[in-house]
Amino acid sequence: LPEMLSPGFGSFYDTTTQTGSSTGQPVSVNAVTTAVGMSRSGVGRIVLDAIGTYKMTYSIQLMNNDNTVHYADIWLKYNGVNYPFSNTRFHVPARKSAGEHGFAVATVDFIGTSQNVGDYVELYWKTDSTSVSIPTLAAWDGVPDTPGVIVNLSQIV
Repeated sequence: LPEMLSPGFGSFYDTTTQTGSSTGQPVSVNAVTTAVGMSRSGVGRIVLDAIGTYKMTYSIQLMNNDNTVHYADIWLKYNGVNYPFSNTRFHVPARKSAGEHGFAVATVDFIGTSQNVGDYVELYWKTDSTSVSIPTLAAWDGVPDTPGVIVNLSQIV
């Protein structure tokens, strides 16, 4: 039997707090838990080392510090180009009080095929208000740090 290559996989996250903007901006991913067959580059680019079909799942914590409901659009870019039909709009609830912000968790799965070694994917986002952010929360009372962004990729074929 021919030797099988191990499929690539990676788990990435971000430790910053990102402020919303009315123009599309990359979602920062600045840390790696583990990665085989892929790597992180730049602000939020994930570079794939092999041609194949991948499943990508992201979880982004959105926070609103305003008294009004706001929204955030989050979409995928493939090699720097918007990936068709990849946007999802998330509504972020208004804060309850000055000390209790509104939170929403954005979670989406994508499946797509890379065409070349070195292809890359990025998440982009924009909001209708700078009151919306992607916060990283510090550990407290036995609960570990909460990253604002978690991105997992698995090569499935």
